[in-house]
Amino acid sequence: MSMRNVKNYLEDLVKEIAREEIEKDPEMCKCETCFLDVVAYSLNRLEPMYAATDMGHAVTGVKLSLPQMRAKVLAVVLEAIKKVKENPRH
Repeated sequence: MSMRNVKNYLEDLVKEIAREEIEKDPEMCKCETCFLDVVAYSLNRLEPMYAATDMGHAVTGVKLSLPQMRAKVLAVVLEAIKKVKENPRH
């Protein structure tokens, strides 16, 4: 049995956008805990995009490059930043 990777491709996009938006916000804590809380909050509110085959990886990559997908993720990440900023765990 081969060991294929199953990956939620949305995780990479959420992390990328979260890093960008946290960096832009002077009031947002930049610690790892707050970053991971933003990522977790966001991923829990977005439909996962798992892929396990070459075709699945390609299709998922195309979907993630669509402007409407990036806008949707951005909206959820901004909501997450607001929530984490209001209730940091430290």
